[in-house]
Amino acid sequence: MIPATLTILSLISVSIAATGPYLVSFGDSFSDIGNRGTEGQKIKYWNDRYSNGPLWNEYLAYNNKYTLVDYAYTGATTNNTLVDGFAKPASANKLPSLSDQIANFTSTFSPNLTRHDIKKDLVTITVGSSDFSLAMKEMDKSAFKSVWYSGALVDSMTESIQELIEFGFKRILLFNIPDLKTVPG
Repeated sequence: MIPATLTILSLISVSIAATGPYLVSFGDSFSDIGNRGTEGQKIKYWNDRYSNGPLWNEYLAYNNKYTLVDYAYTGATTNNTLVDGFAKPASANKLPSLSDQIANFTSTFSPNLTRHDIKKDLVTITVGSSDFSLAMKEMDKSAFKSVWYSGALVDSMTESIQELIEFGFKRILLFNIPDLKTVPG
């Protein structure tokens, strides 16, 4: 009887401890903790992720007592339709873009979460490097296209952030694209 009671109390305490606050990550490989996996890759990375250890969002969640919910996907773009329309040939990138990740999140959780439930949650967005690497050849050809494309990416990202605000998030951390010459891999 005592072991069964202890087990039930342990399960209850775990479920209460995991109720928040949450760190919800959207984006690309800078935040992907294994969603894409490394199946079929020449190099098998640690824990099926494109890193040899924990990522920044895992440290942030752990050190600030957040529960991490990660929708990030290695290779993700801001908006696949936009990239496919610009990159020649079309990128064939069918990974969940930022727009897709947010749509998946909101459709999954909108029936269950209220603005009150997420008031202490933090959303992070790390995306953009794949948008530029997939379209680099076209950007080199035309300054006009480069300006248009950059503006369209900002507009798409703004729409995605607006969706998160409308969902009820008040704390959104948007990262700039790092200098890609300084990142590993």
